[in-house]
Amino acid sequence: MREIHFEWDEWNVDHIAQHDVEPEEVEEVFEHFHIIRKTRQGRRITYGQTLDGRHLFVVFVYRNSRIYTITARDMTRQEKRFYRRSRR
Repeated sequence: MREIHFEWDEWNVDHIAQHDVEPEEVEEVFEHFHIIRKTRQGRRITYGQTLDGRHLFVVFVYRNSRIYTITARDMTRQEKRFYRRSRR
């Protein structure tokens, strides 16, 4: 498995904290099964789970070969259903 690098700064750490998400939780999502989709704006969305089973929705971009998180929050009920169906 390829090593993944993240880029954290005060802005994105503070922003995800507004949704009660820690950087470590975002990184856990990328270490396990996750789904990545591209958006029209050139961003990417990932759906995944933390080690504690928390379902997170993460918006990010690739910046200098690193993942730069724009936002992260708990998945909605509909997003969880999509994620669970995709795991089958």
